[in-house]
Amino acid sequence: MRLLKLTSAYPEFLRQFYVTHPELNAQSSYAEHKTALNGDLFYLCDLWTPVITPLGHDVLEITLNAEAMQRAWARENRLPPSLSLGEIAAEQARRFQPDVLLYEEHDEAELIRLREAAPSIRFTFTIVGSALFLSGVWRHLDLFVTCAPESVQRLRAQGFRAEHLDHGFDARILTHLTPNKRHIDITFIGSLVRNSQFHLEREQILERLVDLKVDLQIFSPSHNLTWRDDAKWWLRNNAYAALIWAQQRGISRAQIDRVPGLNLAAKYARQAMRPVNPKLKPLLKPAVFGLPMFQVLRNAKIALNIHADSSPTHASNGKLFETTGVGTLLVTDWRDNLPQLFTPGSEVLAYRSPDEAAELIRYYLTHDTEREAIAAAGQRRTLGNYTYAHRARQLVEIIEHNMGK
Repeated sequence: MRLLKLTSAYPEFLRQFYVTHPELNAQSSYAEHKTALNGDLFYLCDLWTPVITPLGHDVLEITLNAEAMQRAWARENRLPPSLSLGEIAAEQARRFQPDVLLYEEHDEAELIRLREAAPSIRFTFTIVGSALFLSGVWRHLDLFVTCAPESVQRLRAQGFRAEHLDHGFDARILTHLTPNKRHIDITFIGSLVRNSQFHLEREQILERLVDLKVDLQIFSPSHNLTWRDDAKWWLRNNAYAALIWAQQRGISRAQIDRVPGLNLAAKYARQAMRPVNPKLKPLLKPAVFGLPMFQVLRNAKIALNIHADSSPTHASNGKLFETTGVGTLLVTDWRDNLPQLFTPGSEVLAYRSPDEAAELIRYYLTHDTEREAIAAAGQRRTLGNYTYAHRARQLVEIIEHNMGK
């Protein structure tokens, strides 16, 4: 099997990465960029190559929006500097000639271009989480692989082929972490998107913990939202209120659309929540990715986990394995399948309410020996069963099984 993976990294991760690697510049080689980027062990950039290659398969992972790296490849291969990043990726695909494509983008035209550049592709799949949003890309896919059993059910109900594969832990990370004294009592790392399918329940739990005086350190991309985002929210909500006011007084939408300025306001008017919860905003710290994220987890005595709204019945997110993998005590929200992954009370801790989470956190912050014993047991379970080396064999089996259908 020759597997090509195309994905994009979070822009904020790439920004942070190049700030911390000033030695990389426009003259750096593709190999220099790639080695440094892979060395940060950010899962979107270099996940499957080191674990699928030993199984006898060839893998090429392309980070589409790592522009400096991609343009270095184009320069070294004597391609015109005018090519877009998509065109560069298509040329990489043409030269690699994969038979399997793991496509983690949302651009249908880009997918079509890749398949035209590499007609050797016989099987195309994607990996998704629990939140699902219909895309034109879907009709070109042979398979969905997802960490969330809920998503498997939803996709199959819509007539798509879907398989379940849990997240895992990259064991290489442990050799790169500094064994500092655990100076963070309790941390939460994750997004706080205030929309359906995302993190409304997560926000409620965090709010309640703040009310209960739990000393949280929250690392989240929401930290970077500014007064400009608040201003956009204020304008949209006021435009929405004005639109409702006008309609209640008999002014039709057609009349509104004929008024310059007012028609534009009506177009974007909608009622929405403030971008960042005011109660949580003072607690937010800048988002962390790759090795810095794992170091924060390693530096914590306890890491809190809260699943997205789109995963209400099954424990499935990556923090289950990332937290236990680095040897930190995981306190996670209860899901019925959790005992199939870890033994609650012996390898992880589980709560059914924010108040129970607060009780567990307070107890185990003051009982070091018990906390460390559970964290060590959780780490043994993850390293023994849930690394990406384990997942690689499962993924290859899933691909080969479905390619035969």
